[in-house]
Amino acid sequence: MAATVAEHISPTGKSGEPLQRLLEALEDCGWAVDLRESVSPHGGPNPTRIDLSRPRDRRRLLVYSWFVTNEGKGRAKNDYRIQTRRAHEGPLIVEPERTTVGFGWDRQRQVFGAFDGWTKRETGSSSSVHIKRSLLEAAVAEGWAVDPLRWDPRVAFTPENAGKALAWVAAMTAERREAALPALELKMLDEETAEIVGDVWRSAPAPWFREGDRLIAVDKKGKPVDDSLWRIEHLEARHVSTASSRYNRTRIHFRCRRVGTVHGSKVLEMLK
Repeated sequence: MAATVAEHISPTGKSGEPLQRLLEALEDCGWAVDLRESVSPHGGPNPTRIDLSRPRDRRRLLVYSWFVTNEGKGRAKNDYRIQTRRAHEGPLIVEPERTTVGFGWDRQRQVFGAFDGWTKRETGSSSSVHIKRSLLEAAVAEGWAVDPLRWDPRVAFTPENAGKALAWVAAMTAERREAALPALELKMLDEETAEIVGDVWRSAPAPWFREGDRLIAVDKKGKPVDDSLWRIEHLEARHVSTASSRYNRTRIHFRCRRVGTVHGSKVLEMLK
């Protein structure tokens, strides 16, 4: 018999509360918690390997969990955030065969917010993932709410809908992604392969893409550079120092193979 949440979790103070709330909600939705293993060098919750199961279904996650907080003094009253502080250096961890996902627990409204950990992996060691008040309040009213950001997705949900959040995670990682990438550089390596460079902050879909996804390259005005459809075969994040060295940039280098051409309505669809 799988251990219960109480057996997996010992009280760890405030930092462990969001993860405890999440696992309790998943158990209430019929999921068994088969593994809870901290990856933090200090034994804290960020991140934690979580294995979940129910009859004929298993999920393997790498979970980051924090509180949802207000943006603070001087910020818009409708702007909330999940502050992504963690005990390790560098980007959010991504492991083979696991899906990295971030959760936030809103104590005031008793709802969760969630985001794609892959998309946010390179945004800094304590960056904020912004979440709208309207999304949180929609979750209170409806139980489930989605922010329709195509390449920076958010959801919010009540504990009763934690199982639906797992379905959202699965769908988010299963789909083949296609979009236009504002390219800082496109360098042909041979007749059919190219290196295309995007910026984490200025090339909106850049951190969202995974290997196997497809893109078209566009210029600063959003106009396609050519009619090529590219499939990403490999990607690598590279950090670029700024003159001040205070706010360094991160660029994603994509090695791509040409797999076709795009015209007309297909171009318009990928530009959305």
